[in-house]
Amino acid sequence: MYKKIFILYTLLLLIFSSCEKKDKAVVLPPPGPSKVSEIELGSSYENQVYYDIDSNKTFSSKNRSWELAFESNDHGWHIKLNGGLLVKAINTNCRNWDTTYTKNYLFLSDANNGDLDSTAIGEWGFRGPPFPMVLKGKGYIYIIDRGDTRAAKERYKKFQIHFVDDRRYKIKYANLDGSDLDSAIIMKNDSKNFVYFNFENGGTYLPEIEPTRNKWDILFTSYAQIYHEYNPPLSYIVRGVLLNPNVVCCAKDSTTGYENLNLSFVKTLKYYKQDDVIGYDWKTYSQTSSKYVTRSHVTYIIKSKKGYYYKLRFIDYYNNKGEKGYPKFEFQRL
Repeated sequence: MYKKIFILYTLLLLIFSSCEKKDKAVVLPPPGPSKVSEIELGSSYENQVYYDIDSNKTFSSKNRSWELAFESNDHGWHIKLNGGLLVKAINTNCRNWDTTYTKNYLFLSDANNGDLDSTAIGEWGFRGPPFPMVLKGKGYIYIIDRGDTRAAKERYKKFQIHFVDDRRYKIKYANLDGSDLDSAIIMKNDSKNFVYFNFENGGTYLPEIEPTRNKWDILFTSYAQIYHEYNPPLSYIVRGVLLNPNVVCCAKDSTTGYENLNLSFVKTLKYYKQDDVIGYDWKTYSQTSSKYVTRSHVTYIIKSKKGYYYKLRFIDYYNNKGEKGYPKFEFQRL
């Protein structure tokens, strides 16, 4: 009896063990070839260039074309300013549209690290149930400083946000004296981080400034760096590199050396997601040569949207004609 039970148990064990799927060994691709790429910001820094490191492809648009950026996913409600134009804003804490507003405010810039909880416009609406929903504006009037390159009458706008839902925003705006009153509907696109708006020509909705969020890793652009050691804080335009928020992350190494970095080592580093991890200080200005010099001893490690690790270092800021605004970098997939 016991012998039969043992034989049956053994047979069942063999049957079930033969049905178990064996784990397949994960084979990582070998390191990719070292490549060099050059980005065309332009000698007047007129372009902003979205770069996909996996495909080594770019998407360009004009950085002067937009002033406001509206968070575009279905539950988004944040509004950003174009720091590359030194666009700033202030909440007047007044709800009366017909009040006489002036330009004598201490205007604010967005945080340069991309923190959406630290924008100049801030939390403008009443919160409610989870999206989809209508987030209604508190009715406050904001003054937008469009930057000092604008004509005096056109430089400042009073601005009010009526609502946002899972599909659109509604806004109202005019000159400070009430002239050129207008409103706009800003339609969202859930495949993108932001959609854009410009006050020119009565207001222009700009849905094509950036590519879809899964088509780029880093952005070469002009933005505002805030120096808090000044009183009031000083906003200064810099040219640098920003991360695709919530899609990629980045680490930095200045001691190991680009050639010595390998996959096992970079996985031990600490990675960050704030926009300006790479930032603008991969170059410095030499008073001796009157030129920008790249800090090629600093290596940035980018974990791309596909999960690959790349090491990257900047090697020049000039094209072969000697024109500035053409950052060149070396990179390799590890």
